[in-house]
Amino acid sequence: MSGNLSMKLCAALDKSASCVIMEQYYIMISILDQAIAGQSGGCKASGRKQMKKRILIIGGSYAGVKAGKTLHKIFRKNDDVEITLVDKNPFHTLMTELHEVAGHRTEADSIKIDLRKIFRGRKVNVVTDEITECNIPDHWVASAKRKYEFDYLILAIGSEPNFFGVKGAAENSHTLWSYQDAIQLRAHIEHMFERASYEDDPLERKRLLTFAVCGGGFTGVEMVGEIGESKKHFCTK
Repeated sequence: MSGNLSMKLCAALDKSASCVIMEQYYIMISILDQAIAGQSGGCKASGRKQMKKRILIIGGSYAGVKAGKTLHKIFRKNDDVEITLVDKNPFHTLMTELHEVAGHRTEADSIKIDLRKIFRGRKVNVVTDEITECNIPDHWVASAKRKYEFDYLILAIGSEPNFFGVKGAAENSHTLWSYQDAIQLRAHIEHMFERASYEDDPLERKRLLTFAVCGGGFTGVEMVGEIGESKKHFCTK
C-alpha cells in the first residue's frame, strides 16, 4: 500500500469507530468480541435474521498475522463472523532477519512465509491484492480489481523508513525496510566487491569497499555486523 493511502486511512480514524490502528490491538480485540457478541444476542432475542460481520485486515505484517490468529481463536466457532486478510504480497516477511539476507548469511526465500500456509485450517480468508482506495464512512476499500466491504477494519500496513532529517540520506542511500530492500542491498554489496576485484588502484578499491550505515538502531547495528562477517564470503565469490 502506498504511503499516501496509509496517511489517508490514518487521517480518517477519528471519523469511524470501525477503523482501528494495530498499536491498540488488545483493546480492539476486546471491543470486537464484545460488540459482535452483543449484536448476536440482540438478533437472537428479537428473532431477526443476523447478517455476517465482516472483519477486514489490511496487511500481512507481524501485527496483521497476530490479529488474524487471535481473531480466529475468538470467533472460530462463530459462523456469523467473516475474517479476511488482504496483502499485496502472498507472503509474510520476517522483518527482523532482513539484514541476514542483505549480508548474504541466508537465502532470500528463508525470510518469506506463505500467508496461506500460516492461516491454513484457520478462519481467515487470505487475499493477494493491493489496496489503492478507501472510503471509511461507507465502510469499503478497493483495489484496481475489486471492492472489499467491511464492518470492522484493522490497519496493519506497517510504516516507512524515517531519515530523521539527515541531509542526503534519502537521496544517496539504500533502505533496509522490506524484502525487496534486502534483495537490492545484497545485490549492491556483491556488485561493489565484484568491481573491486577488477580494480588495480588501491585507493579506488578502498572506496568501492567502504560502506557507511546511517543509523545505530537494531537494523543498523545488525547490518554492520553482517557486512563485517560476510566480507570473506564476498571476496571468495
